[in-house]
Amino acid sequence: MLARVVSSGCEFGRGSTWHSGPDARVHLERKLGYLSARGMVASAEDFITMAATRSSMTGEAYTIRCKPNPAQPSAAWMEAELKALRASAPPAAAASAARR
Repeated sequence: MLARVVSSGCEFGRGSTWHSGPDARVHLERKLGYLSARGMVASAEDFITMAATRSSMTGEAYTIRCKPNPAQPSAAWMEAELKALRASAPPAAAASAARR
C-alpha cells in the first residue's frame, strides 16, 4: 500500500497542506511503525483504518488528490487501491502485497 502511495503520482493532504507520495510514505511508515510495535496492526485494513485515514493528533481526515480528479478521503482511495492490488496479485501473493 505504501508503494502505491508513492507510485500513484497523487498528493496526500494532511491538515491544510499537500504532500508528495514519498513524503506521505515517510509519515505513514512512522505511524505504522508505532502501531505495529504495539501489536495494533494485523492487516492492510487495520493499517488503513488506524494509520492512513486521519490524524491521530487532530482527528482530521486525510485526503488524496490525483489530478485532474478532486480530492477524496484517503480511506476511500486506499480501500480501492487495496482491492485493485489484491485483484491483480496471485492468491498467495495478495496477503504479502497488502503488507507492502
